[in-house]
Amino acid sequence: MNAAAAQFGAWADAKMGESSESIAQWRMNGNVAALRDRAERAERGFAAAADLAKAALDRAEASALEAWLARQDVDIARRIASGDIG
Repeated sequence: MNAAAAQFGAWADAKMGESSESIAQWRMNGNVAALRDRAERAERGFAAAADLAKAALDRAEASALEAWLARQDVDIARRIASGDIG
């Protein structure tokens, strides 16, 4: 997770340093190396974002289950207190 966050941060930082003008210039000048580097950074950024999204979804799923279990505890305690179950 930390590696994915670091990778995503590196991609975001690099993206901020790239202007649309510089990218257009790379295209016009046929600067394949710069364009390839940009594409590879974008792919790593995407992979990192996907990893972060999966981790967030896993945490959300676990939190939903924990919330449901906690609510069940409340309902059971309420039924015990009211004498419905004993």
